Amino acid sequence: MGSKTLLEAGLTLTRITMLLLALVATPSVVCAQSTHLLIVVGLAGDPEHGELFKKWGTTLADTATQKLGVAKDHVTLLTDAAATRDGVVKAFGALAAAEADDTVVIVLFGHGTYANKTAKFNLTGPDMTPQ
Repeated sequence: MGSKTLLEAGLTLTRITMLLLALVATPSVVCAQSTHLLIVVGLAGDPEHGELFKKWGTTLADTATQKLGVAKDHVTLLTDAAATRDGVVKAFGALAAAEADDTVVIVLFGHGTYANKTAKFNLTGPDMTPQ
C-alpha cells in the first residue's frame, strides 16, 4: 500500500470517527441516556491493514472515553486473541443489559467474505455469520 493510499485511509478514518462520535455523543447529551460501544477488530488481509484497523479501534475507544465521557465500563474493544466468535457473543450478551433508551453502537473493523449466500466477518477461529 503506497503512502498516498495510507493518507487516504487516514482521511477516511477521520471522517468515520467524526460521524461515529457525533452518533455516540449527541443522544447522550439530549436524552441523558447511557451509551454502550462495542468495537471489534477482526482479521486483516495483510499486516499493514491489521495495524491500521487496530489503530482505528483503539483511537475510537480512547476518544469515546476520554473526550466524549462514555463510561469506560460501557466501551468494549476486542482485538487480537479477544476478537473471536466467543468473545463477540459474550460482548453481545453484555450489551443485552442496556436499557431501552440507551444508545448501542457496534463497530466492526476488518474483512469479510460472502460465499454460498452467507456473509461472514473474519475473526480468529470460526468467523461470525448472521445465524
